[in-house]
Amino acid sequence: MRAVIERALSRCSPLVLAVVLLHVLCWLSGSPMSPCRHQLGRIHGRLTIMTVGLWVLLLASLGLAVLYERRLQREETELETKRKKKMATTERDELEERQQFLKSCQRLIDEHLQTLSRKRGELMRADDYGITDSSQWEDEKGYFLEKILFADPDWAPELVRLRKGLRSARLSSEDVAGIDALIEDAIDHSPQDAEPVA
Repeated sequence: MRAVIERALSRCSPLVLAVVLLHVLCWLSGSPMSPCRHQLGRIHGRLTIMTVGLWVLLLASLGLAVLYERRLQREETELETKRKKKMATTERDELEERQQFLKSCQRLIDEHLQTLSRKRGELMRADDYGITDSSQWEDEKGYFLEKILFADPDWAPELVRLRKGLRSARLSSEDVAGIDALIEDAIDHSPQDAEPVA
């Protein structure tokens, strides 16, 4: 908009200068009745009208430019607001979906808790140095996730959709970590928890 104003002013400047010069010439040309002064006066009048008209057009175009710029800013603000609302809705939907998914996982973990607890007791072994090897237990948890949780007929389509959707990259790692924590927590708080075998 600044460039438009500068361009308009640069185009109007010669006319303004011509009007001022003609006014000075008319004033210096002597008596009001001289033909030279009369002719200069007519030219001066026409140039004055043209200059005023150009200034009116310039001001009108500047006003329109300001209105147009404000409208664009308002539209951008509205679009940004809509985008933020959509993002908030998507995040809320993701959270609800994840919570529902973890509840379903908790239900299946509870159904298989006795087996999981027994398996953890069998597979977590402390060696002669007192270091507990949990690699077999981690493999067992992976097997449980693949064959039990991810094979559940109620949730398999949902997991497939989550993995294929835009949210999958963010949710899949969180879900696996969340499920792992659910398994460990459920076993830790179950009465039949077994200690690692020495």
